[in-house]
Amino acid sequence: APNSKGYRMKLALCITTYNRLACLQAMLSSFAKTRDFRHDWRVYIVDDGSTDGTVEFLRSQAVHLVQQPRLGVHEAKNRLFEAALSDGCDFGWQVDDDVVFRVSGWDRAYIDAAEASGFEHLVLYDSAWASQHRQDGFTRLRTNQPLQSAVPTPRACQGACWTFSPSVVERVGWFDVVGFGPCGYGHADYTLRACRAGCNQINTAGGPWDALHSERYVHLQRSRYMPAIPAGK
Repeated sequence: APNSKGYRMKLALCITTYNRLACLQAMLSSFAKTRDFRHDWRVYIVDDGSTDGTVEFLRSQAVHLVQQPRLGVHEAKNRLFEAALSDGCDFGWQVDDDVVFRVSGWDRAYIDAAEASGFEHLVLYDSAWASQHRQDGFTRLRTNQPLQSAVPTPRACQGACWTFSPSVVERVGWFDVVGFGPCGYGHADYTLRACRAGCNQINTAGGPWDALHSERYVHLQRSRYMPAIPAGK
């Protein structure tokens, strides 16, 4: 598990985006204000064929930009693994473009939780998002130091923000772009594969696990959220 005590870690923020420039700008602004500056951060972004000025904006930013011609989120996440691991990252976050970091400490919370638990694939569960988008009613959070049993059932896994390391990718592999195509529940499949590989666990509360109180740090921009693929497509 990662341990940043005593040395400067190489951390990766890996973002998938498509035609949500306003959300992406808000996310990058929040990241710049809240990240732990003691570490060496790299920002990797895969744009999936945006036409709203996203690419032009990103070319003016200090980011590693990868462009792909509308191949979908699962191909994008594999490209992010490829870029971050080739640069030798120690620990990383895969995030969607509608994530926003509320206050400093989110990175420290995840690194500490990974070190304490040995789980390097930790998955944010935003209960407010679940209340809005799901009807299964399982949104109550149960806590257990130093982690939080945040996902009530495996099928409720959310893919907006989760962590990985070289060890996770070595043990779990890449996203299944054949079985899940350009959109869908590939993130849930990846998380369950990570649990089977010992990078997280399914327990009596449902699982998998998240950093304790991470919902205080990480938020989804629900008010401005627009799906990348319209309903019915």
